[in-house]
Amino acid sequence: MRENRILVILGAVLFGAALGAFFASKRRKEPDAVQAVRDWLEKTLEEFSEQWPKAKKQARAIQDDLVAQAQGVSKKLHFWSR
Repeated sequence: MRENRILVILGAVLFGAALGAFFASKRRKEPDAVQAVRDWLEKTLEEFSEQWPKAKKQARAIQDDLVAQAQGVSKKLHFWSR
């Protein structure tokens, strides 16, 4: 051991690196399918809830426009039915 200190140190470093790589790969496990779906659903609901007020305003604007157009058509039909 006294004669091959560098070899012993190099072997210990390589052994430690191999153990580190082995245990590190165990910790980086892929999330399971249920967790992946749960994460996707949570993200989608969060995005939807952020966009909901804008979509609601747009729907109301369209509804108001359609009501106005329908009233205009109704008046025209009423005029022509006389």
